[in-house]
Amino acid sequence: MLDAKDGLFSRIYNIMNNLDIITSAFRLTLTNKPLWVLGIFLSSGFNLHAWYGMQWLPQNQLFVFTRDLWMSSEPVVVWLLSLLFAGAVLVLVNFMKLLFFGYTHNQIHKVENLECVFCRKVKDITIFKLVRSNTQLIVRTVITSLITIASTVAVLSAFQFYSTHAEFSFIKSVLMIASLIVVLVGISWWNLFTVLFMMWHDLTLPKAAALSFETILIKLKRIAVITILATVIFSLVMMTGSSAILQIPTYFASAPNFLFSEMFFNSWQVLVSIMVGILLVVWLILNNIWFNLVMVLLFNEVIKPSKSAEAYKEFIVSEPRPVANLNHSIDKAE
Repeated sequence: MLDAKDGLFSRIYNIMNNLDIITSAFRLTLTNKPLWVLGIFLSSGFNLHAWYGMQWLPQNQLFVFTRDLWMSSEPVVVWLLSLLFAGAVLVLVNFMKLLFFGYTHNQIHKVENLECVFCRKVKDITIFKLVRSNTQLIVRTVITSLITIASTVAVLSAFQFYSTHAEFSFIKSVLMIASLIVVLVGISWWNLFTVLFMMWHDLTLPKAAALSFETILIKLKRIAVITILATVIFSLVMMTGSSAILQIPTYFASAPNFLFSEMFFNSWQVLVSIMVGILLVVWLILNNIWFNLVMVLLFNEVIKPSKSAEAYKEFIVSEPRPVANLNHSIDKAE
């Protein structure tokens, strides 16, 4: 009977804790305007909008024209410039992601309590200067992204190869799609945990990668629940908001038709289209921030020092890499 009650209380606690993470992410999103600048550099919904973007871009005339113009150049020049551009974008995106994690850290942790190694580092310096000066962290984060990209491409290639060459079966197809989603979501979580372990707890890339994998396995149930909950909310909010925003031209683009000449009316339509585009970007940014905050808050929840605040404070002052503490901090009973 006691075990049943303990199990019930544990489930209720986890539900309340998940709801607290969701609401805390909403509050931090709406009250921290500086994060809005970084939201465009974040992925969310496990790159759902990236998939839609890949479907939409080939239908965009400007993109098609630019691509054809680009491909008409010398092949060697195209490949060289493409690699340079991709490398610059990769470094910029990861740098902005580290800034986001840094500013988020200061909203979650009390720096004066030295709750992690990053607290001690950021105590007397700004987030921007700290991240910019930590070249090693930037390089490690870029390598983590490259591993993530390579893993994702490998999984997708294997899935495409199997679906092309294997004999069709409905049950097999469903299982393969479900497995594909699970693997891609797991890769996203691994990327986030690895970067946060390196940034907040000053672990090396191999140790952070291994500990991230271990954490995901130990907390698989908790991560699965928050993943499903956050993805459903993200999808519903994105679709509802986007649908409402896309209705704006229907109601406003033709309103001044009887007041203005054709020239003014065309200008009005262009203005409305620009406003709709800006609103869609802002809506995406806010949802990106919220989704990433949910993931960061969960990381902060499952990775906690097992010692008291004072003992941990003394520990990280004397030892910048508390690997043992982090391993013991994960609750293996769940």
